[in-house]
Amino acid sequence: MRSALRRVGLARLLRLGVTLAIPPLWYEISVLHYRGAFQSKFMWVPVLSLPAVLAGGMASGLKKDERRSRSIFRPFALWMTVMGTVGSLFHLRGVARQMSGFYNWKYNVVTGPPFPAPMQVALLGLLGVTASRGVSNHPFESKHSDEPNIIRRARWINSLSYLFVGIEAGYYHWAGNFFNRLMFIPVLLSPFLSLIHLASLGRSRLAQALELPLSVLSTCVGLVGFSFHIGNLLGRPGRLSWQNLFYGPPLTAPMQMTALGILGALLALFSEDR
Repeated sequence: MRSALRRVGLARLLRLGVTLAIPPLWYEISVLHYRGAFQSKFMWVPVLSLPAVLAGGMASGLKKDERRSRSIFRPFALWMTVMGTVGSLFHLRGVARQMSGFYNWKYNVVTGPPFPAPMQVALLGLLGVTASRGVSNHPFESKHSDEPNIIRRARWINSLSYLFVGIEAGYYHWAGNFFNRLMFIPVLLSPFLSLIHLASLGRSRLAQALELPLSVLSTCVGLVGFSFHIGNLLGRPGRLSWQNLFYGPPLTAPMQMTALGILGALLALFSEDR
């Protein structure tokens, strides 16, 4: 398995991961912005842009030449980074515009737009930028020579992503009154995994030893959470009706834990190989 991953290369695997993460992300954004009745015309931007990014990722993956593949994906990744950053500012503005603004944050943060959500788009784009940086032209350097830098940057990105996923999970599960004790797991696990990635950057042997198994645990937690969200919808009258998809738990949100877990596992495996 490791030899197969090595032949593909970390950068190409990361670009593939960013591309595969777009459909569930697009679904969640589309539902939330439809729920917000597209009150701002800017809410259409990610809904219309992400399919184009998906097409760019697919075109990039079809190119066997690594340099060409990276150059195709780079502008799409940059656009995702900008779009997510600006979206975060719009979401914060949406919270501030509600009655009493941030003075009444306990109510407005729950009822307003989820401010951590667009940062996931920005960080996913930043991961794509990291995986599509230019390849060295040095004749004695391989196309994988930049992997140590990619691993370092991706650990920073994954660490930040876990923090925002923890905030977002706390946001939704707090709104659901934590009616199931298992809803505390992603809220508690996310900051811990963030610290593990940071400690791995500091060459902590314990953190590097824990990075792979805990990343696998995160992958499983996301899948289990997804099954719980599906089960919640199936237990309602109408089951997977549009009304339940609209007002029920965010269907694809737990898959963020799975995506971050897979990324962490890849970083751990490639780090061990180095």
